[in-house]
Amino acid sequence: VSAAATSATTATTPSTELDADAKEKAAAVARDLLVDSCVAQLKSLFPDKAEGQLRAVAVASECNLEEACAIVFGDAPRPRAAAAAATTVAAVASAAPAAPVYERTPTAHGRGGRRLPFRVNPKRPAQSFLSLLPGEKATSLVVRGVGTDDLAPLAAICFQHMIEREQELHKDFVCFYHSYSFAALLYEVQGVIAQVLYGLTEPKPLPRVLKKPFDGKPSLAFLLEDFTSMHGQDHNPEFRALCISATCSLFSYSSEAPPLTCFRTGYSCADLSFHGLMVSLLKNCGATPGEAERMTEELADVADRYKLAGSLYRKPSSGRGVGMPFGHAHAMRMPARTPTTGHMLQIFIHKSCVDDLAYLSRPMGVRIASKQTICEYLSGVKPGSASGGGGG
Repeated sequence: VSAAATSATTATTPSTELDADAKEKAAAVARDLLVDSCVAQLKSLFPDKAEGQLRAVAVASECNLEEACAIVFGDAPRPRAAAAAATTVAAVASAAPAAPVYERTPTAHGRGGRRLPFRVNPKRPAQSFLSLLPGEKATSLVVRGVGTDDLAPLAAICFQHMIEREQELHKDFVCFYHSYSFAALLYEVQGVIAQVLYGLTEPKPLPRVLKKPFDGKPSLAFLLEDFTSMHGQDHNPEFRALCISATCSLFSYSSEAPPLTCFRTGYSCADLSFHGLMVSLLKNCGATPGEAERMTEELADVADRYKLAGSLYRKPSSGRGVGMPFGHAHAMRMPARTPTTGHMLQIFIHKSCVDDLAYLSRPMGVRIASKQTICEYLSGVKPGSASGGGGG
């Protein structure tokens, strides 16, 4: 598990304290994703053009759609004036009237006048669009929310891809967003365990992997029936073993963990022992107590290497970190959250079974007394509402 987790964590968002190689790799990933996105948009406008040619155009135009179109049309090599851009857009609309309308980021944003790569089709349905206030645009909200540092372009691309995935699956699936930070190592290890057990092609962060906690609560109805008697509500260990909190929109304003806020800094509770959870997980997988303790220390080393708050997973008496014993977490010093400690899962559940696996809730997992199904709630969601904040 330790060796596999090492490879699984290499794709984690880098720290703000980036060395030169890490900065270069992050920038390369952002450039590649931006070029791929621009090529896809050009392909929809000019299906007769070769992909290699469009890729060269995307690079030459620095992935500016108006400039790229101008190069294809031969209007000008690098038009930057507003009039030239307007002419190009009009020409594109005339040449491809069925092409989608893309929202544009401001021409300059952040340090050094950075252009953020975020383009979505606002006319194509997306679940997150349901919670936009009148007059609000996804573009402006994302641009303001992703920050202004070197990783802002990569964050903007992530939000673009999440909205595009929402639009692709909107007809048949309900989308949930789960934000976290200090649990990242635990989720990575559980993903590796699932990969080994089920022969998955690659590990994905997995919030829960143990089946035993579900034996006593085989359905959501059983859990909700006992919820009122659970001390601590959704902080109760029995509840936590079964459920995660999530929201249904990237633009939720009043949810407990708004995705735009939590995407970079993350969201985590401090009243549990990550060391204890990891040791328990490994023991449940067959490790002896001694092996589980040793492997947890090794995993904490891996976590520190990739900025995943490894100190929280160390044994309190090890002298190497701030690990937390059960019941004493509030007395311990938590690692500071930074603009890169955030993680977020985008989860899709088919509409045919979503009400068997999730429920509408207020913060702390308190169920909303409503006869509406989740799909009915989403179809009538009010602008600016929390769009759910539920357990599931």
